[in-house]
Amino acid sequence: MRNIVAFRAEIVLLPWWVTYFTPMYLYLAGRLKKKGIRVVLLCINVYEHENGRLKKLLTEITLSRADALIVHSEQEKAEVLAFNPAAKVKKHLLPLFRYETSHAREQDNTLHLLFFGFVRPYKGLDVLLRAMGILRRHDISLRIAGEFWDDKGVYIGLIDELGISDKVELIDRYVSDQEMGRFFEEADLVVLPYRRTRTSGVIATAYGFAKPVLATDVGGFREVIRDGYTGKIVAPDSPEAIAEGITWFLNHRDVDFAKNVATFAAKEMSWRSLAAMVETS
Repeated sequence: MRNIVAFRAEIVLLPWWVTYFTPMYLYLAGRLKKKGIRVVLLCINVYEHENGRLKKLLTEITLSRADALIVHSEQEKAEVLAFNPAAKVKKHLLPLFRYETSHAREQDNTLHLLFFGFVRPYKGLDVLLRAMGILRRHDISLRIAGEFWDDKGVYIGLIDELGISDKVELIDRYVSDQEMGRFFEEADLVVLPYRRTRTSGVIATAYGFAKPVLATDVGGFREVIRDGYTGKIVAPDSPEAIAEGITWFLNHRDVDFAKNVATFAAKEMSWRSLAAMVETS
């Protein structure tokens, strides 16, 4: 606290996504406000994905103590205003995440798909696997990179049942930044078959590597994916819809998605515009 005051800070920006931070943030907000320093919370998520009554209450108490909030989707903005109509809340899409890599995959005719991040039931990996089963005769591959939060055996059993073990690579462990960069560089398409969500840093990371995204129409995905331009939006919880989306990319490999992503991100997802929003919050 002494260092913050000595620095003559006018605004303290704090990231928010879990109620673990509640005691510390309530303490900081109280002390900082007494010093005339504004507190802005950058909400990666407003509510946690597994959000019980206590977590919901702690979230609303903590967020109500901030001078301003920045969220990443209209859905989350509406959620904040629902419990605190007087809140000063702005929306800015997640800015690009970029990781350096020097690896380049040899070009081939296969459409290489990437599912990245913790494997949790709401992310719909089983739906994607069933879509792979529908398209098992097509020239596609799927790399799954991320630790499993539930029974990995269920997914392995599904892969065997669908007869797609030759098309699926499973990497069930922590992935370093360097390795992650290689996975994104080698992908032609990043897939988010989520059943529900609000936002996802995976899209910002995919865009950082100039990769298109196939995602379901949940949460704020439609705000960050321009259908047919930077990616494709399909119905959630439907293997057939995911399969149709993959087929669309197979039939549109001539589209310059890298250029489209760069154009969209420069306008909507820059760190400079986020910094300007913080300064005026």
